[in-house]
Amino acid sequence: MSRENVVLFVKAAEKKSELNEQLANKQNTADWVKIADAAGFEFTEDEFCSVVEETIHKKVTPENAVREYLSAAQSAGSGEINQQALQAVVGGMAVRYIKMEPLFIQVAKPPTREM
Repeated sequence: MSRENVVLFVKAAEKKSELNEQLANKQNTADWVKIADAAGFEFTEDEFCSVVEETIHKKVTPENAVREYLSAAQSAGSGEINQQALQAVVGGMAVRYIKMEPLFIQVAKPPTREM
């Protein structure tokens, strides 16, 4: 059930601005897990990493999971094709895709200070 809590937390953060704002300044997986736990979504750093790996198809660690997740979210929104999909098209390989909602959220950017 904890892996499901990761997905539910990400979806909640997408809809609840207060969660989104808390995540905006955090690049550390442990911080995201603490914020999730305080919001009622219990999961471990390893479970978060596992869901991120499954989402972005890349090996991550607790040290880089949030950064890789946010980077992949930005790339997904940019319309760029990933290397694996590009190779499939160039090589003529038939690939089957299952359409599903993305697990990415848009994290608010911290306000910049004007001097």
